[in-house]
Amino acid sequence: MLTEWLGRAFERRGAREQREAAVKQLEATIERIDDAFFALDEEWQFTYVNSKAATLLDRSVEALLGEDVWEAFPEAIGQTYETNYRRAMDEQETISFEDRYEPLDLWTKVTAYPSPDGLSVFFSDITDRKRREEMLERLLRTVERLQRNKDAAAVVDRLIDATDEILGYGLGAVRLFDEDAGVLRLVATSDGVGDRFEGRELRSPGEGVVGKIYETGEPQVWGDLTDRDDDRAYHGMRSVVGVPLGDHGVFVVGSTEPDAFDESDISVVELLAMNATAALDAQRRQEQLRTYENALKNVDDMVCVLDENGAVTYATEPFIAWIGATESELIGERLRDVLSNP
Repeated sequence: MLTEWLGRAFERRGAREQREAAVKQLEATIERIDDAFFALDEEWQFTYVNSKAATLLDRSVEALLGEDVWEAFPEAIGQTYETNYRRAMDEQETISFEDRYEPLDLWTKVTAYPSPDGLSVFFSDITDRKRREEMLERLLRTVERLQRNKDAAAVVDRLIDATDEILGYGLGAVRLFDEDAGVLRLVATSDGVGDRFEGRELRSPGEGVVGKIYETGEPQVWGDLTDRDDDRAYHGMRSVVGVPLGDHGVFVVGSTEPDAFDESDISVVELLAMNATAALDAQRRQEQLRTYENALKNVDDMVCVLDENGAVTYATEPFIAWIGATESELIGERLRDVLSNP
C-alpha cells in the first residue's frame, strides 16, 4: 500500500511539475510574440498580461492582474471594445476588429478568442497606419479643393490650412511674386506665425531662405537655421522646408524644432505645392482667355488662339462659322486635327 501511495504521489508531483513547466513555456512564448496579449476570466478580470500589452495600455502588469477590465478602462464601456468582447463571450465566436481607445490615442487591431472560462485577446498597435490613412484622406480632400479654387487667394488659403490640418505644423507662409515690383510679397501666414515676419513682407529673388528657393526653382530643406551664416534672425524658427510654386511664388512650412521634417513631410509639402501650382497656372490661363475674349468679342475677323500644343483655346464667331463646327466642338481640339477632318 505504501508503495502504491508513493507511486501516486510521485505521479501527482510529476504531473504538477509538467503543468508548471508547460505554463512557464507558454508564458515565455506569449512574451516573445509580436502582438500584445491579455487574458480575461468569466468575471472580466485580467488573469494574464504580457509586457507588450502592459506597455501599450500604459499600465504595469502587476497593476492589471486581478483588475476588472471595465473598471481599469471605463472609457471602453459602450464602445466597440465592450460590444465585441461581450459578443465574443455570448456567442462563443472569434471576433476581429479595429478601433481607437481615445484616452491613450491608441488605434489597435484586435482578435478576441472566447472560451467558456474567459477571453484571450491579441492586439497590435496600428496607430501609425491609421494616421497615415487619415493624412492621405485629408491630403486628397485638399488636392481636390485646390483644383476647384477659382482664384489665387483661395489657393493660398488652402495651402495655409493644410500646414496645420495635414502636416500638423502651425508655421506656414506663402509669398507670391509681384512682376511689376520684382519682389516676393508675403500674402498669407498661418496663425502660429504671429508677427515673426513683421517688417519682412518683401523679399527679392535670391534674398534669404525664400528668395533662394524662388531663384533656384528647387525645393530646399534646412534642418537647423542657426547653422546658416547669413546673420539673419529667424525668430525662433529652427527648421524649414520650402518649395517653389512655379514662377508664382514660394510655399514655406517651418518648425521651432530642429530637424523637424522627415521625408514623408517633405513629400506632402511638395505634392501640395505641385497641385497649387497647377491651380495657379490654370487660373492664369483663364485670365488670359478672359483678356482675349474682352479684346476680341467685338472683332468681326476670323481669329483663333492656340496653346503650346496647338489646341484652340479661343475663337471668334466668324472663325467658328468658317470652320463649320460649334464652339464646344472646337475649343480644346488641335487646330490641325480640325482642319484635316472633311
